[in-house]
Amino acid sequence: MNDGLYFLAAKCSATRNNFLLRLTNTGGKWVVSYAVKAGHSFEPGTGTSRGKAIETRGGISLGEDCNCPWCDAESFVLCNCCGGKYFACYDGCGNHRCPFCGKVSEVGGSIESVNTSAE
Repeated sequence: MNDGLYFLAAKCSATRNNFLLRLTNTGGKWVVSYAVKAGHSFEPGTGTSRGKAIETRGGISLGEDCNCPWCDAESFVLCNCCGGKYFACYDGCGNHRCPFCGKVSEVGGSIESVNTSAE
C-alpha cells in the first residue's frame, strides 16, 4: 500500500454515475490528479469505499483539467450526511443535492479528513 496514493469514491450529481478521484500526496500537499469513470457501485453501507481516514491539512487542490468525467463539473463536495465517505461533483450553483443520500445542503467549509480506499 502506498501512503501517498488513494482513490476516493464519487458520484456525478447530474447523471448519478460513479467515478473515482485519484488523490495523491506530493510533498505534503494533497492533490486530486484526475477523475475516471467507474462501472461499479459505491452505495452507502456496501463497504466499497472502506479504507482509513487521512488528514488533509491545508486542504485538497485540484490538478489541471480535473473535472467530473460525466458532466465536466469543475468542483467537488463531500457530503456530511453520508459520513464523509463520498464525494460528488458540484456545479457551483447554490445548494447541492447529494447523489448518494438525496439530502440537500448548503456548500461551505473545508475538508479536514477523508475516508479512502487505499491502493
